[in-house]
Amino acid sequence: MVHALYKYKVLTLKQTKVMTDYLKEFLALEDLVLHLDIPPKIALERNKGRKGRMINEKFLTVVRKCYVSIFPKLPDQYFTLDATAPINVVVSEAESLILKALKK
Repeated sequence: MVHALYKYKVLTLKQTKVMTDYLKEFLALEDLVLHLDIPPKIALERNKGRKGRMINEKFLTVVRKCYVSIFPKLPDQYFTLDATAPINVVVSEAESLILKALKK
């Protein structure tokens, strides 16, 4: 799910707190959350040439900090995957976590 948060280019400190609180509340409802973590510079490189994208490095840095600050505080159903790894590694890790969650 893509959050409406991505509509904004720059977030103020107050907006960042609101976003963090929203994410904690929203993500608490999920059975399994996979966070594909990627440094902003790499995300922007991968996004080059795509139309309709109004995202900059400063924005991505703020959003990433929000996610990274939230996940250690959440229950065991939240996992961070290294999205800089080769795609087959990311898919394999995600698949393994999904299958494990389905067995519960």
